[in-house]
Amino acid sequence: MIWIQAITAAVVCGAILLDVSRNKNKKKLMCDSCKYLARKNRRRFGEFRYVCDCSDVSRHFFDVPPEYCGYYKSRTEDENG
Repeated sequence: MIWIQAITAAVVCGAILLDVSRNKNKKKLMCDSCKYLARKNRRRFGEFRYVCDCSDVSRHFFDVPPEYCGYYKSRTEDENG
């Protein structure tokens, strides 16, 4: 009887860990909601090339969006005030 409970616990824990790992990769990227994002070109195999058109600096081209950005400004903040 105890082995059935152990197997059930292992399956449930495995399902939770799998769900957490999948949702971690779906985290919304900061660049996707930034008002300075000029272009997001699809390259190959689901990769993108981001083009940042921040007015304070020259254009930035990068393949992987930064986790933190000093020039980030939300599009919704700009519309609201």
